[in-house]
Amino acid sequence: MKDDYLSLDVGLALDYLPFGQIMPNRHGEENSYKYGFNGKEKLDELHDNSADSYDFGARMYDARIGRFLSLDPLKQQYSGNSAYSYAQNSPIFLIDFGGKHPKIAIFLENVPENKVHPAFLIHRAALKLQGYKFIYARSAESALVQMSAMSIEKGPIENLIIISHASPGGPNSGPNGFYTDSELRDFAKKEWTGNRFDELLKNTPANDNTDLIQKSKDDAEVFWNGVTQESLCNQEALIEAYKVKTNSVSMNDLETAVNDGKLNFSENATIVIAGCNAGGYHPSKGDKQEIFSTTLAKILKHTVFSSEGYTGPGTVEPGQKSTTKRVSNKSVNRRDLLGHWIKTTSDGARTKGGNTIDMAKPKIK
Repeated sequence: MKDDYLSLDVGLALDYLPFGQIMPNRHGEENSYKYGFNGKEKLDELHDNSADSYDFGARMYDARIGRFLSLDPLKQQYSGNSAYSYAQNSPIFLIDFGGKHPKIAIFLENVPENKVHPAFLIHRAALKLQGYKFIYARSAESALVQMSAMSIEKGPIENLIIISHASPGGPNSGPNGFYTDSELRDFAKKEWTGNRFDELLKNTPANDNTDLIQKSKDDAEVFWNGVTQESLCNQEALIEAYKVKTNSVSMNDLETAVNDGKLNFSENATIVIAGCNAGGYHPSKGDKQEIFSTTLAKILKHTVFSSEGYTGPGTVEPGQKSTTKRVSNKSVNRRDLLGHWIKTTSDGARTKGGNTIDMAKPKIK
């Protein structure tokens, strides 16, 4: 690969079949590097340097047959599966890290993957070493579909990290995020108000539109405060239409996925929402607003960690300036520049911690 500015030599290129066997005639000299499939160390002595066997830490793996060479340490929890199977026989969706449940990190950004903010992607290499499977999603709907595919009753999610922009209403990248039901209602109401203004404007002389903004707001209050059965049905229909248009996901959608068995978490699972102010309060709404992380903890019945201020990669003391360029890509730490990390338990109780958290092993005493 050459151009006017640089010259690069490709040292090694390997293409794999789904279960990890090297594809014939689509690889370089595989013996020149001791690591292979999923970054695991090759066991060249087993099959005459064929790069078909790997050390997964807890067990040895044979990519030719897609099976481990010893029993699954969690075999009692998987009576319906072979104790030697790899990744629940779903290697496209899952990675088996020595028999443990899947650990998932979601990057939620409404831009092409190669344009994702470096403050998000800087954690990728470190989390991969911790055994995390990555989901890149441009909408919450896409993320939920992929999470559900990785999560089965006998292979529940052990840990979940969502790295994205966020607000107290939920992690998002624009209108396409995970939201509390009240936040989605506010979005649908705002859209309705704008449409009402446009409707009034069409029927108003050009020199007589000074009060249309207030009129549209007043009409919105009447419509969205209606409590009759017809009014509530109309409101629900508009919220659902907004969700479909933006590919967003509500708390009710998440609760339904859990109740229907489409989204499963292990008994001691933890969830980290690594986005700004996901655990805080919006200044204009006060402390009575619905907080995404609190509602999520109650629905999933698991502990959720979230930030009450602005977050960024690395470790930094409050008031200390830090930039992405100074943070190692080996870091799994996420800092809160202005506030603290919050631990929310399944009963809604909130505990304030320090300004930095290890996303892979979150703890707040």
